[in-house]
Amino acid sequence: MGAKLAIGVNGGHLRSTAVAIFLESGKIAGKVNGNCLNPHSVDESELFCRAENLASELIDEIRLSHSITCEDIESIVISLPGVGLQREQDEASVVMRRAFGSKHVKVVDDTWAALFAVTQSAFGICAFAGCGASVCIALGEFIPKKEYKIDGWGPVIGDFGSGFQLVTRFFRNLGRELDEKGNSEFYDEIRTYSRAMNLYPELPALEFVQEWFDSFLDYHSAEWRAQFARLAEPVIKIADSTKNDTASTQARDLVNSVAAELALSLRIAVRRHPQIVSQGLPLVLQGGVLRNSCFYQSAIKAQLSETFSDIIVAKERPVIGALMMATEGLLSPEAIHGIRNVSGA
Repeated sequence: MGAKLAIGVNGGHLRSTAVAIFLESGKIAGKVNGNCLNPHSVDESELFCRAENLASELIDEIRLSHSITCEDIESIVISLPGVGLQREQDEASVVMRRAFGSKHVKVVDDTWAALFAVTQSAFGICAFAGCGASVCIALGEFIPKKEYKIDGWGPVIGDFGSGFQLVTRFFRNLGRELDEKGNSEFYDEIRTYSRAMNLYPELPALEFVQEWFDSFLDYHSAEWRAQFARLAEPVIKIADSTKNDTASTQARDLVNSVAAELALSLRIAVRRHPQIVSQGLPLVLQGGVLRNSCFYQSAIKAQLSETFSDIIVAKERPVIGALMMATEGLLSPEAIHGIRNVSGA
């Protein structure tokens, strides 16, 4: 028997991340990345294979310096997209327990881990805007019922405020702009930024946009939504710039429009659970799109500053929350502080 371990995993939309920690010393034992673990974009057999590969790579990395077995793993918390209901968590737990070879696996919604990473508690409200978007409410515990999660209906029919919706709106507006003017400075800027993203197929000249989208769908198949949402990155970069040209104005208009939709989700949450405001619970802004855009953050704050007195922009990613959940009550405050600073997590 080796040193006891806990593991936190975030499934992600583009990639998964797994981090292990030694419970006795509080030191990070290993960290690996893998393919995304999204139960809504891959079937059960593929989900199992990806999770099993991630677990194997993590154990192999730890074994480079320590002798351990699966029996040394005390706790594993895995945060996945779109598992806010008990049924969804139960179904995913069966797959993850087989993949990690352990009965000590708990599956949680990624918004839970996103909130916990910042508050270290089940008190607060989390607005999450990455590839997808949703709002979770925690009033002392995480409850896997729909009344504690707003939106999260998926990027095509819901996920208001998400990177996917931002990019969809960009292309819809682009079509109108081309019909009206025949050109687009905004598209030219997006295309320039996108060349550094290794997007495949890369954005074409304007006249080939429709053919590009068709080939994009064919190439990425079931995971095209997450790849498509990556184009939110150049949009928010342009919105965050100090320029005041046509492209920057259009980018800010787009971000403002999706921010208004996410703000509506938050207002719905407050109407459903008025104690969010009466108890002064913190609002945590999470997810890659929201976390990485000062303009998006400012737009949300401008609309909700009178409702929320404590608005926190997250620095920690959901995998940190998953790891904190896995080690809850098992580590010293000093060790917990070390978790929050895991490089690249």
